[in-house]
Amino acid sequence: AGAISSGIRIMLDLAGKSPEQVERVLLTGAFGNFLHPASAVGVGLVRGVPLERIHSIGNAAGVGARAALVSGAELKRACSIAGRMEFIELAVQPDWQDRFAEAMFFP
Repeated sequence: AGAISSGIRIMLDLAGKSPEQVERVLLTGAFGNFLHPASAVGVGLVRGVPLERIHSIGNAAGVGARAALVSGAELKRACSIAGRMEFIELAVQPDWQDRFAEAMFFP
């Protein structure tokens, strides 16, 4: 939880946003599918985002891959999103180690 939480904080800082400005948090995959939003907040995984904006949605990657395979429009949309992605190397961020250490403690 500490690595995820600190990564979220760094991305928010780089985007110039606060947790309160996040519109939605989607918990996905095997981990997110079985993690209740209240638990994500309780263990400090997601901090400062109102609970009603956090949702478990299951296997989003699988659903998206199937949609891209059967729909040219969805494939185009996925490619557009992928083209706007930016890789952020957390380990080179100046304060990541401190944020990671802080995030390892349960709230």
